[in-house]
Amino acid sequence: MFKQKNALVAVAVAVLLAACGGGGGSDNPAPTDTTNTNTNTGGDNTPPAAVQDNKVAGFMLLGQVGVNGNLFEYPQFQGTGIYAQAKGTVAPLQTFALRVTQNENPTTGASGNGHIGIELMDTAANTPQQLQLIIDRVDYAIGTSGDWTVAVPASAKLYVHVKNSTGGVADMTVTGLPADLVKAVAFGPTDPGAQVLTVDIDKALVTARAKGSDAQKAVLDSLQQFKGIFNMNATYSALDIRYAASAGATPAKLDGADITVGGQTVSGSGAKGSGVKGKFSIDVDPTQP
Repeated sequence: MFKQKNALVAVAVAVLLAACGGGGGSDNPAPTDTTNTNTNTGGDNTPPAAVQDNKVAGFMLLGQVGVNGNLFEYPQFQGTGIYAQAKGTVAPLQTFALRVTQNENPTTGASGNGHIGIELMDTAANTPQQLQLIIDRVDYAIGTSGDWTVAVPASAKLYVHVKNSTGGVADMTVTGLPADLVKAVAFGPTDPGAQVLTVDIDKALVTARAKGSDAQKAVLDSLQQFKGIFNMNATYSALDIRYAASAGATPAKLDGADITVGGQTVSGSGAKGSGVKGKFSIDVDPTQP
């Protein structure tokens, strides 16, 4: 079960809903390395065809965000940020999650599909360290009782961009993804309508590394040396995510960052999607000078 963490709760509404990190600021191209046909497409530099999204009806009320099974209040994620979290086998964290409750449930249930994009962008000058990934299709089915089924279909692709502090770059397109790369689990009796929607970032990158060239593996391995304070954006193109700053307040829509990797874009604003923006620190305590 997820563990509750202390939050920074005395935050003004304007701060709660302010954006704190840009998206789409990387220098990643479409994947061009054709030496490994298991992982790379677009050798002629032609971006792959975009997968069409089908938005889920109703909106998702955000409760908390989570890293590695630990839940944090959204103001903390936007403010000081999340830190002191264990790394994965390849990734600089294991999982990222949202605790959400669907509101305005349609009487016949809801289904849909869309992209998920997650990125860590170094806040240091010239953004030397970047990790971006996009899953181009995630399927959602939500019943009238609020039960969820979430899966990554066999046709889905993972787009990865990594840039390390020495200038090493890996751009990959990966197929054959685990169906449980994204999953939803009921939160528990304290919030019976809530689901914890989790993206297994480490499993995604372990899958990519297993199919990469030697050069790509070396860059992915350098993720273990990432250090610093990062803008962290997570965008869900099929979901309308909202957040209430206080009890009884009208939930406001959260626009996510637009994230582009390998010719695929997860749109985070307007009617096409939404997400969360915050900070994540690796091997740094942002509360210390």
